[in-house]
Amino acid sequence: MTGFTYWAYGLHVLSEIEFPELYPITYNKHSDLIISVGECISVDESSTFNLVHRYESTEHACSIDIRSIALYTITNGSHITIHPYVGSKTSDVRVYCLSNAFAAILHQRRMLPMHAGALFISEKLSFIMGDSGAGKSTLLFQMMQAGYQVFSDDVVVFSFNQKQEVFAASSYPMMKLWKQQFLCMHKEIAQPVRSGVEKYPFYFHDQFHITYKKIERLVVVRVDDQLHAPLLRTLKPSAAITCLLEHVYRREYLSTVELHYHLPLLANLVNSIEVYELIRPRYKSTEKELHRLLISIL
Repeated sequence: MTGFTYWAYGLHVLSEIEFPELYPITYNKHSDLIISVGECISVDESSTFNLVHRYESTEHACSIDIRSIALYTITNGSHITIHPYVGSKTSDVRVYCLSNAFAAILHQRRMLPMHAGALFISEKLSFIMGDSGAGKSTLLFQMMQAGYQVFSDDVVVFSFNQKQEVFAASSYPMMKLWKQQFLCMHKEIAQPVRSGVEKYPFYFHDQFHITYKKIERLVVVRVDDQLHAPLLRTLKPSAAITCLLEHVYRREYLSTVELHYHLPLLANLVNSIEVYELIRPRYKSTEKELHRLLISIL
């Protein structure tokens, strides 16, 4: 198959369709992943299937059905076939491929995608992780505005070598920003990342890294209802492992066997890096203080 070649999530990708979100690269090796497009399918109006997202898996294959967008079949950690629904938007088809379908591929390959952003500082990575609404994305944006280099916005991939050392790769060179953040940068607002979401793509292809990097620290951002001022403290390894497991990207795609495989490797990781907890009050704006505390440990 001929097509477009990219580097994404630590993989060399050959795709039948173009992905402007991905980093284009020319390579002379075998592709790790092939993305092809199958026949379009129509929505059966009489169907009783009302789930927005359905996932089914066997030993070497799985399917992900995103209602009215596309059906993705993922096989052997090496092939994604996209069956778009009639009338779906191309941008939406791409988004769910880059998120759900890629997550399934990575789990099949025993690579571990983490829902986290990361900064690249002095040849090493500082992870920023937190629940939805904790302020992780805002903090990452502020660091970018302060001149720090963003390694990845939303997902990073852990890979383990024979010495059980953990390295991380970025997903792709795009941040998802709110409208106000674009206005702060005096940038022209493009189309939303996907339908129904008021976030917009900001590309950083010129600063993107296509190699695995060592991890230096992990910062977990949390919200506390009782706190009146931001707090920075170290996090115990046991709590750090729990946090990492909670933020495995698309953990519902991770089998029990694969989870047990990853546990000792994550234990080695948290015992070899700096781990912090950055807590902010829920009912008070503390963006500047959070920014200052984060810089203090970098």
